[in-house]
Amino acid sequence: MNRLTKLYISIVTVVSLAIFIFCWRFFGITVSWERFLLLILFSWLLDSVPVVMERFSNYSIILAGGMVVNLIAAILFGPSVAFAVAFVASLFSLSSWFKLFPPMKALFNASQIGISAAMAGLVSLALGETTSNIAFVINVLLAAISYAGVNLLLMAGAFYTIDPKKAHERLKTFPSIVLVGLLPMTFVAVIGVVLYRYMGIIAIPIIIAVLVMVDLTNLFRVYYRQSRLENLLAMVKVLEERDAYTKGHSERVANYATMLAKAVGMKGKAIERIRLAGFLHDIGKIGIPDRILNKPSHLTSDEFEEIKSHPVRGVEIISNLSHLRDIVPWILHHHEAWDGSGYPKGLKMEEIPIEARILAVADVYDALTTKRAYRSAFSKEEAIKIMNEMKGEKLDPQLVDLLISLIDSTTKPTAQGEGLECS
Repeated sequence: MNRLTKLYISIVTVVSLAIFIFCWRFFGITVSWERFLLLILFSWLLDSVPVVMERFSNYSIILAGGMVVNLIAAILFGPSVAFAVAFVASLFSLSSWFKLFPPMKALFNASQIGISAAMAGLVSLALGETTSNIAFVINVLLAAISYAGVNLLLMAGAFYTIDPKKAHERLKTFPSIVLVGLLPMTFVAVIGVVLYRYMGIIAIPIIIAVLVMVDLTNLFRVYYRQSRLENLLAMVKVLEERDAYTKGHSERVANYATMLAKAVGMKGKAIERIRLAGFLHDIGKIGIPDRILNKPSHLTSDEFEEIKSHPVRGVEIISNLSHLRDIVPWILHHHEAWDGSGYPKGLKMEEIPIEARILAVADVYDALTTKRAYRSAFSKEEAIKIMNEMKGEKLDPQLVDLLISLIDSTTKPTAQGEGLECS
């Protein structure tokens, strides 16, 4: 941990202490000790069993359910109670200690969550009490938004002090965290506060049960998606086993596409998705007869039309899977040409998604440098010469130049790529 990060954590800790003293002095502790300890216990339990909202290959969205109890404390008992409940529960949560967090990190987590809870309480107080149910729900919603906003802001500051360059990548995950994580958790928190208002402390075990169900549902959803993806990848393996000459082609295309995606500045999930598209780009060939796929001579016009149908067939296979819909256009258009002479839609230039253009360049290079039933493999130099002739006509010229510069500085990717995790 560098000095700047330590200084930042120290400042956040001191500010959190100042906020607590201010709130305690002006608003006091407006709850019995028994209920106060119960709130800490429930917040601690929910913080110790975080809810996994989504998993990606390079990060997961994991939220602490203690936010619900902290908001209950903030809105119904004031900012000082909210701070104390959130701070103590977070500081001693099992998730912190099982991960063996350094004391400074555990202290920062507790301080920033305490500040978030206190700010939610102050926002709620500023809005004032109301007897209207609609106004009360709006009050809770605004308090929850302030809680989440302060939390994200303080986390962003920590990322920048640790590594400003990597902070930009981490900040790009914030929209996903908000949409997939904080919005659903805010909705649960609003329900929790409303239930607590009418049911009392018994509402919290109900919320715990709801969060456990959400966690289990997300877990099963992730496993289901992963199993469907594994089935699709198995289909690709079966397809390649039918033709010894193209064995490993999809994985090599995925590797080349990953190299290009990184080179054009794609980050995180975008790279993961284009890699997945590389694996699946030819899955539509599963329905094309072997006599056409393995034909050692030139194809007839009818046979070529059959081959040209594989992008559409591939889309038909994957389009009913919601978690693969974003890669559908890339697979559909990976045989479009820069000059508009490709298929299936005849798109040209920037009309073709850049991901599809990347797949096209990766696909062509691997096809040229791999032995086929009807010809021997071209050498790297021969393949580069052919691709230079194709750029500006069939292929994106900038991507061709980029791939050539990349393959000049590295070895050819093998068909032993990294594992994939569905998102």
